[in-house]
Amino acid sequence: MEPQIEVTTGVRLLAAHDAGNADEVVAIITRAPLEAWFGVPPDQMREILRAIPPDSIPAGSAVRAFRLFLNGPVVADSTTDLDPSEMAASFFDARARGEARDAADVMRRASESPRMNALFDETAGMATFQAVQLGLSQMLTGDLAEALASFTLARRTPPPAPLTALLRDAYVKPALVHALHGDPRTARRKLALAAELPRTSSWVEHVIDAHAALAAAAVAGDGCLDDAVEQVERIPVPLLGELWPYRVDVLFRLHLRRGRLDEAEASVARFQPAASGFVPGQGVPGSVFAAAHATAALLRGDVPQARVLLSGIDERPAIYRVLREAVAVGSGDSAEAIRRLIGLHAQTSPLRQLEFLRVTLLSAALLGQGGTDDATELLRGLVARSGGLDDVERVYVPGVVARFAHATVEGWPEGFGNTLLRGSPAPVLTPRERAVLELLATDLTRAQIAEALFVSENTVKSQQRTLFRKLGATTRVQALLTAHRLGLL
Repeated sequence: MEPQIEVTTGVRLLAAHDAGNADEVVAIITRAPLEAWFGVPPDQMREILRAIPPDSIPAGSAVRAFRLFLNGPVVADSTTDLDPSEMAASFFDARARGEARDAADVMRRASESPRMNALFDETAGMATFQAVQLGLSQMLTGDLAEALASFTLARRTPPPAPLTALLRDAYVKPALVHALHGDPRTARRKLALAAELPRTSSWVEHVIDAHAALAAAAVAGDGCLDDAVEQVERIPVPLLGELWPYRVDVLFRLHLRRGRLDEAEASVARFQPAASGFVPGQGVPGSVFAAAHATAALLRGDVPQARVLLSGIDERPAIYRVLREAVAVGSGDSAEAIRRLIGLHAQTSPLRQLEFLRVTLLSAALLGQGGTDDATELLRGLVARSGGLDDVERVYVPGVVARFAHATVEGWPEGFGNTLLRGSPAPVLTPRERAVLELLATDLTRAQIAEALFVSENTVKSQQRTLFRKLGATTRVQALLTAHRLGLL
């Protein structure tokens, strides 16, 4: 059996409870609240707390905080001046209800509060605990660069040995962020560092293992994708806790890398009915399903449906702002998409994979407008900065960009792109071509269209011929169907 560090506080707490010594239970939790929490599984902690007479629970104590959180919703107004126990319970309760942004605000207030007691004191592992919890909340709000900064802060002050799991968590959770949106090599490195740390007897170790397995699957090489899918599906969902949206993302992404869009959509549909603890349109939990379905619609060429689905996601996280631009590029709104994608650089640059997606989308938009020189420069810079492309990043490269890059960018592997993501944006239409298209969608004849546009019928015929060529159509009906599919009508 693997050696582990015993969380002895948990053992003493259980012994005091079994002996019916409520005063000793309160004293143990007060002296070492985190070791007590992580030393006893939550279901047992709930029973221990229920056995304590209410008049024995000090105001503002860790005991009161644990009891508030484990025994039902917290009704305290988080905007008022809460005592430390209310603040702690309010933080976890807000996150459990899917309001991670409110939870993050509560944690920031707790860190700044001059009235902190042991529950929020930056000693005995509290600094690490606070930073990890803030980082987790930011993972759920989609503020991923801020989450990485919080986890870095968590690793600065090593906790006591019985709480080494907190330090391991401070490596594993950012590994998951990097696995999906950051640098896959950094994800693998952090997972290796986490594995080197000694294990404890805490129940939370199994939760951390589940998150580590999810991150490891997300950065699997192209030759191991089937095994990675099986690995994710073997992870007990209850162990993922609040990070269940990351399972949805990882499995969806793995299926896309396998080129199996139907299975990707099916994996989302199977999980969706069981999901709970989220507010639609808020953060990652409230957006993950709509974002996945929108991505699938975009890959199928149904731009209007993708746009409708995106109306139901959180507009604040950069991960979803870039997805919106993918739809814009796919609909032929290249000029505006180019401007907005350039403006997103500051938000995407801290996250390698997100920046990779931004640059490849920008390149696709430029190619759609004939900007081959600019696209070449962008893609060359991407390769130079990356230090080598990673298998994980292939899913972000539209086919048209992959073919162009292989022909023009030194070091770009042949076939390094997503066969599902065709990347052929809708044709760029001139204002007159758009006007002709809109009139073609009515029951007007060519002569009537010419009259409406104050041009000759031959001019309309010529413009219609150009329009049909751009849409790859030979008849009016084909042109209109294609235009609708591409979101041009």
